[in-house]
Amino acid sequence: MIALLGLLACGTLSDQAAAAVTAVNPLAGIDRDLDRSAFSGVVDEVVPAGGYTYLHVGERWVVGLDHGFGVGAEVVVRPLGLARDFHSARTGRTFDEVWFAVVATP
Repeated sequence: MIALLGLLACGTLSDQAAAAVTAVNPLAGIDRDLDRSAFSGVVDEVVPAGGYTYLHVGERWVVGLDHGFGVGAEVVVRPLGLARDFHSARTGRTFDEVWFAVVATP
């Protein structure tokens, strides 16, 4: 997988192979060309998804590694990128927008 991502970054994969990598790696399709400044807030909804957790923080959905944050937790979100119209196979939900991020306590 790492080798495929490296080839994708170098532009040496065929369109079909690139599509296969994108289908497997949700980070391959995120928008990184936007303001990715950290923000903080209080978690008001939690959706577990295996080793990941979707958190509703303020007006935004974020997804990151599961660190056991619960409703009411204060968190700092460091966005990696934004996915629009993102379908999570693990939750069966589609999110209008979701930030892939590193989430930590302040």
